[in-house]
Amino acid sequence: MARKSNQERAEKNSEAAEHLPRYDKDFFDIQLQFAQAVCKIRDQSVGEKLNSYTALQSCFGYQFNPAWEVFAKRASEEGDPLDKMYEFYLTQPLAEHPRYLHSSVSDNFGCFNFEYNPSRNFEAVAIHFTNREGAGGGPLSKDNLSNRADDLRTMLQYIKERHPNVRFITGDSWLYNLEAYRRLFPDSYTAGVFPSPDEEYELMTLGVWGQFLDNKDATKPELREQFLARLKEIEPNDILKPFPLRPLRTHGPIADFYKMYGIE
Repeated sequence: MARKSNQERAEKNSEAAEHLPRYDKDFFDIQLQFAQAVCKIRDQSVGEKLNSYTALQSCFGYQFNPAWEVFAKRASEEGDPLDKMYEFYLTQPLAEHPRYLHSSVSDNFGCFNFEYNPSRNFEAVAIHFTNREGAGGGPLSKDNLSNRADDLRTMLQYIKERHPNVRFITGDSWLYNLEAYRRLFPDSYTAGVFPSPDEEYELMTLGVWGQFLDNKDATKPELREQFLARLKEIEPNDILKPFPLRPLRTHGPIADFYKMYGIE
């Protein structure tokens, strides 16, 4: 079966808006409890800082949404606001995936997409990963390794054709802690992995919180319990201490990607 062209893939992706999944209540719970713990130690308002310490705003879309203001205010209500907050979330339409909201983000290539913003960096693209594996098993399982390689190969070919000036690829995610993810990339890219200098910024994205979701976007119960038990370890200048895996950043020459995936 012939592989679809980049143009056919892009046309298919743009036929209908893709939406973020409907997350479960536990996913809201761990983020709310984390925000409450951080605000307590930093003497801050949970309602005002909910967007800074959680990725919950993404559930309402990445652009301004009046519903988010209503949701965030409930975080400061007395008692346990989780039930009311989650019930309100369930009344809202599913948020569109951010690639439909930002022109700098590409269409999807399987589980990958990339961000290219020439106004910030003319020679680099940032790659992102989201679970869109329709087959059985996890998106990074050995059974699906060839699928992920095909995703990357098609995306890299697209970048080479559309953005020939790009010389570097960058990444920022908890996923770089996993050998199952790193094996998809050339050694020159994974050898340069280092702790993200913008760790707290990553709290607003799935670049940190995604580690709590399984391959069906449900919260992992054991990881949830371990995380909540470690909230007491939070320090004012190290609020990510309870996280099992911290976000890592890396970059490398795109030429090595082209060589690895046979793109000339």
